[in-house]
Amino acid sequence: MSTTPQTAVDDGYVQALSRKLDHLEDRVDELESTVEQKDERIEQLEAQLESQADDQTTADESTPDDRIEQLERTLEATEQQLEELQVTVDIRHERKIELLDEIVTGCTDGILDYQDEFIDTHGCLIDQLCGESESGPIANLEADIVEEQKQRSIVESRLRKEINCVADKAGVDVTDSDVVGDDKITRVMRDGPQAVESTVYPVHERACEVLRNIDRWGTRTTDKFGDRFVLKSPTVAERLQDRRNEQLTTTEIKRVFSKIESWSQDSPRRVSKDFDGAVNKLLISLEDEDN
Repeated sequence: MSTTPQTAVDDGYVQALSRKLDHLEDRVDELESTVEQKDERIEQLEAQLESQADDQTTADESTPDDRIEQLERTLEATEQQLEELQVTVDIRHERKIELLDEIVTGCTDGILDYQDEFIDTHGCLIDQLCGESESGPIANLEADIVEEQKQRSIVESRLRKEINCVADKAGVDVTDSDVVGDDKITRVMRDGPQAVESTVYPVHERACEVLRNIDRWGTRTTDKFGDRFVLKSPTVAERLQDRRNEQLTTTEIKRVFSKIESWSQDSPRRVSKDFDGAVNKLLISLEDEDN
């Protein structure tokens, strides 16, 4: 018996409906899975909300005493950290001091244990390097040099007297420059500090400026000690500021005065500094020491 056309059409329709049903079932499974995932996410969010609510409730229920106790614990922990840092700083500081001890004194037994005695004996290192200390090897050497220069000035003065005496007998005019040549102060005023210094520093230039303007910056005084110019530290500082655009300290002006005094050791005129009064001064005699 042969199949009719109507039967073939029904079989095709049934197969199409079956495939569509299978597709719908798959779609339903996918939607059910998505719903399950959404439910799980909702549960997670609800749990987080409950946890946050519990934390907030706990915080709201904490008393001022609880908060104070918590702050005290935090403060105690911070103080402990500071103590540990202080110990570290102290150790590093002690190591640096030991290194400085070895550099300055050559020993490592701790200069801090006898620093007052050390400074009294040797003086401040910076002052010694700058020539300001009244004790210590550098100051002693400077004192020896000054004393030697004074002795040489005495010998030269006696030599000039003897030569002048011989010249008078011979009827010859002899000047100081003929005997010993120009002194340093004369050469500095005429040719600049490079005439007497191998290396010129600002203190030399300032000293030269002072000597070249002594008649305008100094005060001429005549009394029982003779005729001399007196230079005062504030006036010199002000004039150097105008001339060289420098703001100098009292110590820097003292160094200028000391430099001029050191140049005067071979000069027939006496130059002395006076740092004992309220105002530092430099006195330059206009007369020869042997007059």
